[in-house]
Amino acid sequence: MTRFRLVTLSILPTLIVLLSSCAQTPVLDETEAVRSTATVSHTPPVSTPTPALVPPGRIAYIGEDGNIFIYFPLEGSSTAATSDASRTGENLILYTEPTWRPRTADISFIRSEFNTDQSERFAIQLQTSLEDETRTIYKAAHPPFYLFWSPAGSFLSFLASTDTGTLSFRVLDPEGQLVAEDNGQPYYWDWAGDDGSILSHVGGAIDDNPEVARLSVFSNDLEGFKNIGHLPLRFQAPVYSPDGYHVLAPALSLEGTRGLFIMDDVGEIVSRVMPADEFMTFDWSPTGESIAVNSGPMLAEVHLGELSLFTVEDRINPVLQDVVDEGVAAFWWSPQGDRLVYIKPLILPTISAQPISNDEQTEDELYIQMYVYDLGSRQSEELVSFRPTIEFLRILRFYDQYQRSATIWSPDGTHVVYSAALKDGKPGVYIMPVEAGGTSQFLGKGMHAFWSWEARHRIS
Repeated sequence: MTRFRLVTLSILPTLIVLLSSCAQTPVLDETEAVRSTATVSHTPPVSTPTPALVPPGRIAYIGEDGNIFIYFPLEGSSTAATSDASRTGENLILYTEPTWRPRTADISFIRSEFNTDQSERFAIQLQTSLEDETRTIYKAAHPPFYLFWSPAGSFLSFLASTDTGTLSFRVLDPEGQLVAEDNGQPYYWDWAGDDGSILSHVGGAIDDNPEVARLSVFSNDLEGFKNIGHLPLRFQAPVYSPDGYHVLAPALSLEGTRGLFIMDDVGEIVSRVMPADEFMTFDWSPTGESIAVNSGPMLAEVHLGELSLFTVEDRINPVLQDVVDEGVAAFWWSPQGDRLVYIKPLILPTISAQPISNDEQTEDELYIQMYVYDLGSRQSEELVSFRPTIEFLRILRFYDQYQRSATIWSPDGTHVVYSAALKDGKPGVYIMPVEAGGTSQFLGKGMHAFWSWEARHRIS
């Protein structure tokens, strides 16, 4: 039996080397089975099985040819949303960042064109389900690289690079009219559920960038962004509660206390969830009843933490509910708020029949082990292990920001979607049921994928 080794701090140097090599080596090709949690199989998956339960919604993914495809689970088929991507010839055309508009079947994405005459064109495009057409809603002078629809789908926010080395943050309405703008580096944010407010974290941690680090709020009744006073600690994306009345962020308070704080929507501290001594990622459950926090060291852009759950029905008195696991790299709430999917990196030798040797790290490969945690039973079950694609690893570094704008869960909370690098290096997109005993279903060749959603916040 193949022996996996979960990544701990003792082998972080090996993980860092593997992440670096993955980020530098393009991966694109045919299918190989995703490795199970116990043994390694080399039998290609059936591409069109009929699952016992067909999940709703749609899945958007970037195909190996660079075009964006939409997969329809109920029909078991895909259709091309774009068709002119080109990686060879005179012009280079790329499509990136497929992002679903909540509560609709509309999808936005970025189109980048690089020509032999050194000219460049960048556009944000929107494909609407009702009109069945794709239109450009914004032409950019500098390349956009991340999109985020507001929860009700009224506004589209995005980041773009600039000539000055900072980042440009902008908010558009669906017609492409500018609503708000800001700048800073780095830049993370979240929307309130009513689309009326934005909480942004700009400039990193106060310990590292005391002159520029800030937490700011923008709302319809404010002119521009207003700093809330408390100073950000080591984290990336802040988060609003589902009802929009509270925010969650690690901060140095005006009184000099450090912690992960629940604050009201103007920055007044309501309660301290836990100390904030290390790097944190976190998210509110869609029901608003729980908070998941992953806290641990950040070493060379590798974050492995202890994943904990807090009950926050009484937001003045958060209560530790459970410690889910340690060595966790990322997690995602189910739409119903009753489960978490989380992942842990593991190391597998290239010759999978041989045990891992601590003296031969150059033969190791990076794998991802995926688990599902049930809040009712307080039990975790292994789902699947797989070799991550380059795009998966890129998003993993910023997954807490992507938590706010996209989901890997099906709308009914029965399946997740993920991308895996196959044995020959090419990427494939799979869906996986979260019930015990399920098997992965291969959807097509693609680099990463997200499921459509009705809304991130659901109040019961």
